Amino acid sequence: MLWFLSKCSPLSLVSVGGLLAVCVATWGPVMAQDSQSLADHVSAARSKALEGKNCADPDQKRVKFKEALDLAMGALNDAANSTWDRDDHRQLLKEMGFSWIGKLSTEQQRAWLNTHGPTANSPSGRLMMAFVEWKLGSKVIALVRLGSIISGSPDSVASETAIQLILGIHYYRGDTRSFTKALNQFVDIAPNNRSSAWALSFYTWKSCQDRKPEQAYELNTRVIESKPGTLAAQAGEKLNQVMVAIEEGEFRTAVDIMAGFPEHYFRETLADQIIDTFLLNVDFRSIEKSKAALTRLMQTMTEVAESHPTRHFRHLAKCVKARVYENQRKVTQAVALLEEVLAKETGPLRPFESYTLSRIGRLLRARDPQRAIGHLERFRNSHGKSAGAEHYVMTLGRLYLKTGKPDKALEVFTWLEDRRKRGETITEKKSKTGIQLGLIASLERLGRNDEAQALAQQLLAPYGYGKDPSDLTRTQRKKLASLLASMGRGTEAARYRPK
Repeated sequence: MLWFLSKCSPLSLVSVGGLLAVCVATWGPVMAQDSQSLADHVSAARSKALEGKNCADPDQKRVKFKEALDLAMGALNDAANSTWDRDDHRQLLKEMGFSWIGKLSTEQQRAWLNTHGPTANSPSGRLMMAFVEWKLGSKVIALVRLGSIISGSPDSVASETAIQLILGIHYYRGDTRSFTKALNQFVDIAPNNRSSAWALSFYTWKSCQDRKPEQAYELNTRVIESKPGTLAAQAGEKLNQVMVAIEEGEFRTAVDIMAGFPEHYFRETLADQIIDTFLLNVDFRSIEKSKAALTRLMQTMTEVAESHPTRHFRHLAKCVKARVYENQRKVTQAVALLEEVLAKETGPLRPFESYTLSRIGRLLRARDPQRAIGHLERFRNSHGKSAGAEHYVMTLGRLYLKTGKPDKALEVFTWLEDRRKRGETITEKKSKTGIQLGLIASLERLGRNDEAQALAQQLLAPYGYGKDPSDLTRTQRKKLASLLASMGRGTEAARYRPK
């Protein structure tokens, strides 16, 4: 059994649905063979889905969407891996997993899975089965199926998504150790898979963001030595060169090396980490020690922002400067630069759109909540279904409460809660608690007190609410005190707070 399967607890993992929103949006086109048969299959499936969408009768609607799913599974099973265009593959998975399957009842989804599961004979077909299995609660079975895709077809388009799903599960659990072990295994099994190479870049940027570049350098060096000539080794070599250049203050050299990276290395999921990597030698707590490095960094980023031939690097440079301004508490300058970037994030590849929208919303939430709301609404509409987006969408809901719009807040928190219940978002306890606290506050502001109290009771009951504090553990009391304080029930919170 693959290592990552033996270490996963199915009850504590995050949603594959939420991660698929990131994974299916990660790759650009791949060279594909012309296949009219495949195009016909996909077109027929989409026509059936359109019929279902326009069907007024609920039963007939479900029939049409089931037929669409059947046709799409035929395309996934019958088409050779090399036949797929990555964009088509990505879009079809997105439609099947987020739209069509959701139109069926839970029992119909299970029946559809039982029909197609035994005959899913291609990596792409098995990938869709894994998604539905996870959605229906069969998490271990889904993980085993993902593992079989990676080990059996390591270079397939389906394996690209499967690798990212597994690594995303560990990352969004905050389990860096398991992420690192799984990544080590994937670069050994699939060193020529784009996801393995991409994941090395993610690991490198994240390690630098955490001020631990040495651990990324060590892993990259191992891959270079053990898998020479592979995509992963090529990525590791370039990534090490970038880290060395930044450590030595040669920021333009780092940018020039990065200019040779494949375009998909600059997807939105990496923006935050890449920006912080350029601040590796700057300590804002002791700025005098970093003054020379900071001056050189700002000079270089100004030059790159003004003259680099590639838009992505001009935008990267402005975002790095904005992060410096943010750390210097120059919020106005930071926001101005981020809005410059946002205004020019156009076209199919917009690696800094998600970052700038969420960052501006965060920076303005206290000083200009109305402007923050505008940016966070746009973030929600364009990126709200991505894994990890819940934090910013919850901020949007809280801003609606702050600005006296509880009806808008209720709509936002209800949207988050519905997605959480459908298994389409991260189900960590912290996210669940934040969403439900938002619902309670919104209902109370709207005068729907009975509903608010019922939901509050559901949230508090698992920790022993209503019992004598002396009968509860210290952990239970701390949790109840925290929840009650968040609900504005200070007197009760004080009663449960541990001495």
